[in-house]
Amino acid sequence: RGLPEKIESNTTTLYFFLYSVLHSIFYFVAFLIHENGSTATYDAKIKVLREHELGYLYLSVYLFVVTHLTVSAWASGRRKAALVANPNQYVFTPTGSKEAPFVVLEESGPQGQFNRAQRAAQNFIEYGALLLALIITSGFVFPFPALVATVMIAVGRLFYSLGYTSGAKSRAPGFLLGHVIPFNILTGLVLFIALQTCNFT
Repeated sequence: RGLPEKIESNTTTLYFFLYSVLHSIFYFVAFLIHENGSTATYDAKIKVLREHELGYLYLSVYLFVVTHLTVSAWASGRRKAALVANPNQYVFTPTGSKEAPFVVLEESGPQGQFNRAQRAAQNFIEYGALLLALIITSGFVFPFPALVATVMIAVGRLFYSLGYTSGAKSRAPGFLLGHVIPFNILTGLVLFIALQTCNFT
């Protein structure tokens, strides 16, 4: 009914595995930043957070990140069975017809370029609030590392948008630079702060 016979897509289980590995790696990166940066200044701010029991706020932000990733992984894991490739986010059926071809996004010409550019913009919006929360919370303790991550997001997202506009497969380098690396740096910093400041005992 108009869909491809096969698409490249990861399973939900693989996404969960990748997220676990990335969070472990970037928690260690956060530890290295703490140990090799302005450690005394970092520790002074961590002490303030601990004294005001704000570690639970940081843990809440981290859990929100995990929830967002879990929901996204679940949806992405359904792509392969549904044969729905990016940039399509939905599949439509004409009203009153179960035999007509499915309705998907135009992928060729200026219309296809617009659809992919719009999808790149929408992807940024989907992560915008979460990124802002990570930047603000991690930036209190680690202001310069948070700035570096934000610059990576700004530059990488531009390359992501340009690459996505030219073709769905061309978005990968920009996504790596503008999302995967800085997003996980910020997440690792927030998790590090949460575990340093939560008073579990």
